[in-house]
Amino acid sequence: MMGYFGYDAIAVGEKDLNYGLATLVEDRDKFGLNLICANIFEKTEGERVQEARRSKRPRERKSPFPAYRIVEKDGIEIGFIGLLSPATKMPRSTLGKGELEALTYVIKDPAPIAKDLVPKVKKKCDILVLLAHMERHELEKLLPDLPGVDIAILGHSSKSYKTDEPLLIGNVPVYMSSNQGQYIGRLRVTLDPERKIADRRNKIYFLDATFPDDSVVVELVRAFEEDFRAVQKEIYAREMLRRSGDSAGAGDIYLGVGVCQNCHGDAFESYIKTAHAGAYETLATQFRHRDSNCVGCHSVGYGEPGGFTGVRMIGSTVDLVDVQCEACHGPGAEHSRDGSYLRRASESCENCHTEEWDPSFDYTEAWKKIAH
Repeated sequence: MMGYFGYDAIAVGEKDLNYGLATLVEDRDKFGLNLICANIFEKTEGERVQEARRSKRPRERKSPFPAYRIVEKDGIEIGFIGLLSPATKMPRSTLGKGELEALTYVIKDPAPIAKDLVPKVKKKCDILVLLAHMERHELEKLLPDLPGVDIAILGHSSKSYKTDEPLLIGNVPVYMSSNQGQYIGRLRVTLDPERKIADRRNKIYFLDATFPDDSVVVELVRAFEEDFRAVQKEIYAREMLRRSGDSAGAGDIYLGVGVCQNCHGDAFESYIKTAHAGAYETLATQFRHRDSNCVGCHSVGYGEPGGFTGVRMIGSTVDLVDVQCEACHGPGAEHSRDGSYLRRASESCENCHTEEWDPSFDYTEAWKKIAH
């Protein structure tokens, strides 16, 4: 996908390493990706052995990616530096390769590396852009020590800022457009005769249904989802074999909507008329019910003790698919009568109806659809 878009520079993020460093390098070479990262390094074989022996003197080799890239646009030299925060949570690989290959590389503190690199790159370009894959507070600490950075693009931050006006850290404008491809930003920069930034204008676009689909992208997504489903089938087959001796699969922490119905009949009658009651089916009809990125918000307790495992077990007395009562109120085994169990429900909406996955969510309007 990124190869088709033809990005001039792509900062490495922790999810890019989901299948390991070697796989990412293969994809870079296969699809011609302009990946950059100044602070990720391969470990030597000797270092891996040393770490296994708890040595305190690790050694690193060169990074598999360039630290920066300079591109020329209409006679203007634009430099890009990529940084990845060591604090980013490394994702759990669907095949376990991510964890294994995490042993083959190290993400170093970006601060000393950037302090040394920025002035060197700035001498080679007119505009220097920092691609910072980190949280906002990390960038706020880092940027003041990096004179020479003209613009920063912030990725990974747990909170997105979909506004045309930038954040300002010192005198450096910081832009962010969100993730999941829902928004796209266009920044226009005007230089003065001395090639200094004289004006900048940014516009964030929400890519809603009014934007027509790109036929090539549609086909790329279709091919990806087909391959991804094959991977997920393998994962779930392993899970089913692992849990074949557990007929219930849920234990006694989550009880299932049937237990709730016994005492809350009116609420149950209201529930079965809502979209929540068919949430899992919406995935299944799109063959996404094995997608670990999606199933958690279409089931009960996914990834938690006693919650949905991703496998519907034959003979199980508890079926935890769909957004049932406990998905909002918490495990039935923790049912209380002091009001806290009810209050927890409103707070739980934000777990799935996030700015990332449901940017147009309005709690007041949404509650009207499920009020009970």
